[in-house]
Order: sequence, then structure tokens, then C-alpha cells
Amino acid sequence: MKSLANHFLIPLPDQDGSYFDGSLTYICTHTEMGASGLIVNRPTKIDLNKLFELVEIKRSMKSAPQVYE
Repeated sequence: MKSLANHFLIPLPDQDGSYFDGSLTYICTHTEMGASGLIVNRPTKIDLNKLFELVEIKRSMKSAPQVYE
């Protein structure tokens, strides 16, 4: 199995109406046990610092500004 970790997923056009419609998902981990990722083009109320703590990701930045267009 080829890992999709550190890649982005873009939904197919036939995904209209699904949760992933129009989303850009960054795959953090992908193994035979499963996968985890972050939708990077949708706003969230979750603080990234707290999220990284919960999933035990070490950050190199002290803070990251939230940017939306």
C-alpha cells in the first residue's frame, strides 16, 4: 500500500453534496490501520494549538495566525 501521508486530497466532481464537496484535505497519517487528515480550506472553531496537543503533534511555530479568504 502506498501511503498518502503528506499529500492533499481533492474530491472528485461527483462528490456534490457530500461532506468533502469542495474541500481540500491534507493527509497527516496514512497506514494500514487508517488515516487522519485536516480540511484546510474551511474555517473551524477549534484552536490549532489545542488540536495539536490532543493528537500529540509537535509544532515548530509558537503560534499560527488564522487566515481566511
